[in-house]
Amino acid sequence: MPRTPGAKNKTPRELRAEAKRLNEKASLLEKIQKLKGQKK
Repeated sequence: MPRTPGAKNKTPRELRAEAKRLNEKASLLEKIQKLKGQKK
């Protein structure tokens, strides 16, 4: 059964996967910001 997004009891594996995804998203956003900064 799928968990609700607000569920607090996540397994370490789930937390690690989520953290990895957030890190990748953050670094991607940083790259975009840098590229935008260079154009100006």
